[in-house]
Amino acid sequence: MEEGKPFIPDYSKYTLSELEDIYSRMQKDKFIERVEAIENEIKRKKESLNKNPTLENLETSSYNYEYAGFWKRAGATALDGIIGFLLFPLINFIHTFSFENKTIIPIAIQTLLLLYLFQMFFIMKYGGTLGKLIMNLRVINNKGTYLDFSSIFLRIIPYLIITIVNLFQINHAIQTIPSNITSYGIFETSQLIQKYGGLYTALYSLLSFFVFIDIGTVLFNDKKRAIHDYLAGSFVVTKMSLDKIENVKVNLNYT
Repeated sequence: MEEGKPFIPDYSKYTLSELEDIYSRMQKDKFIERVEAIENEIKRKKESLNKNPTLENLETSSYNYEYAGFWKRAGATALDGIIGFLLFPLINFIHTFSFENKTIIPIAIQTLLLLYLFQMFFIMKYGGTLGKLIMNLRVINNKGTYLDFSSIFLRIIPYLIITIVNLFQINHAIQTIPSNITSYGIFETSQLIQKYGGLYTALYSLLSFFVFIDIGTVLFNDKKRAIHDYLAGSFVVTKMSLDKIENVKVNLNYT
């Protein structure tokens, strides 16, 4: 340091939030050179963050999302199941109709419409399924915005494959059930599907293990991501932390 010049720390090693905290507590009329140095570094970091506002860069600047853990995600899934149960009369009618008329089409439409198209719309429009919305969770991409259609499709591909196999299983049962069986309520059909699903029953059971592996993955990474999150480049975060980061983005002028 040259003689007579004030000592100015290397502020580049501090994160943006740390610099803002230091700046807020400084005696600005006493340390003019340091204040100017911090102001310049804050401006530089904001400009850099503006150019590439990804989750990683935000977290490098100490602006962290709160990622939804196992139990929060499990709770959201349970709520989705409860909401689905409210449709039991409709689902029971559709299963009975399909088995009585020897056609998989009504069940296929109900499954794909309710389980996928409906949920895809909510994730794309509102950032989560009804269960996640109730639990104040949101599904976002690496830039902190809601997923587009292609990302959502990638996210559901593993479960879509499992569902398609299940539909083949149901169709096989529908076509092979003995004619003397005439009771087709949803509980009866679930037993008939297991008994008359053919090889699809074994394949469906095998693929269903993916669900446990997928869920278990959440427990073993810092950002609480399941396999389907990695496929889609998605993250499940709390709405509170998302709102907080959105406010940061407004201050950085890149929303």
